Amino acid sequence: MVWARSRDEMAAETLSEPLPAVVQGFQVLRRLGRGAASDLLAVYEPRSRHVYTLKRVVRHEDRDQRFLDQAEREFAITSRLDHPGIRSARRIVRVRPRLRVGEILLLLDFVDGEPLHRVPAALEEQLRRFAEVARTLSFLHGQGIVHGDLKPGNMLVDGDGRVVLIDFGQACEAGQRKERIQGTPGFMAPEQATLEALGPATDAFGLAATMVQTLLRPNAESVLEGARLAALVRDPELVAATLAEATGAADLGELVASMLHAEPHRRRHDLDRIAEALAAFAAAHERLGK
Repeated sequence: MVWARSRDEMAAETLSEPLPAVVQGFQVLRRLGRGAASDLLAVYEPRSRHVYTLKRVVRHEDRDQRFLDQAEREFAITSRLDHPGIRSARRIVRVRPRLRVGEILLLLDFVDGEPLHRVPAALEEQLRRFAEVARTLSFLHGQGIVHGDLKPGNMLVDGDGRVVLIDFGQACEAGQRKERIQGTPGFMAPEQATLEALGPATDAFGLAATMVQTLLRPNAESVLEGARLAALVRDPELVAATLAEATGAADLGELVASMLHAEPHRRRHDLDRIAEALAAFAAAHERLGK
């Protein structure tokens, strides 16, 4: 069995700390990753005989409150979503050692898979995966929700090849303005950096940036990320030319570039049609390869 971890979920993993045998009645199987104020565990619930992912968030100091808020947000949003492409929250436990909540246990679906960027695939399969993500985003946007932190590490490919979106801690209602900058450099849309209203176009940008990094990975001298990726996605014309050269598909480069426009209202974000286009590119490339 493969234990899936996003890049953020693996951050600051500390193997020296003892692993608890039981947490609130759940048998701990393995630590999946660690964050600044959180522990991600694979757990087994004897009563239901199910394996879950347990996100345990603890307030060590006042500034950790934002992590508890993110866990609350992830539960509020994904507990009401039922879609095979979304990791949903099933339960939340709020631990109050005093009057205020000091710890949150978030019980999530367990996804047996790997982050998208760690699962090599031919171009046509990569495009099919992105078409699947686009369809999932279309569903999400239909519910009035924006993911807000799309990147390869938040897209898990399971054993059946299905792509599942995870980590909804930065998700919000469409049209919402954040009070502080949230996102990942290189994948963050311009309106996230300027605290403007977020919408489906925000996720379209994140999906396009993910495609740029993933599709160019085998061709780049070094992995595109951080400042290098951020500089590239700010230049849609360069993206179109670079992707066309790397994949041999000029139309694909133009599609991805159209999803990276700096102005949200001019950025392409019709995710259903984008999914259709990506699936068509995949089929065409597969025919050419035969």
